[in-house]
Amino acid sequence: MSYLEVVSPAFLGHIPMLLAWLVGIVFAVRMLRREGGKAEKLLLIGCSLMFLGQLVVPFLTGLAAWMLHEQGMSRASAAGLVISLPTSILSVAGIVCLIIAFWTRWKTSTATQ
Repeated sequence: MSYLEVVSPAFLGHIPMLLAWLVGIVFAVRMLRREGGKAEKLLLIGCSLMFLGQLVVPFLTGLAAWMLHEQGMSRASAAGLVISLPTSILSVAGIVCLIIAFWTRWKTSTATQ
């Protein structure tokens, strides 16, 4: 099983999520250009991190399959080290940025009313 045989179907399955986060990035850039503040910057960073996390998953899946077959690594260590750890870090960082962005936006909107 080659690397591209693993990556191609996995990448096709992630296209809807990639498009959703890409739309979020476009909205964040448009908001940032219209005198956006800290919340819009955090929204852009959070959407970008989530997009990057979804983009990396198929390639890491192919890397884990390669390490499993070629390097003789166990399934648990390949899945944990190669797939779960990097994607979890990117996802948690993106979610934290998104939560802080919405928190900042709601806090400033209630303070101005």
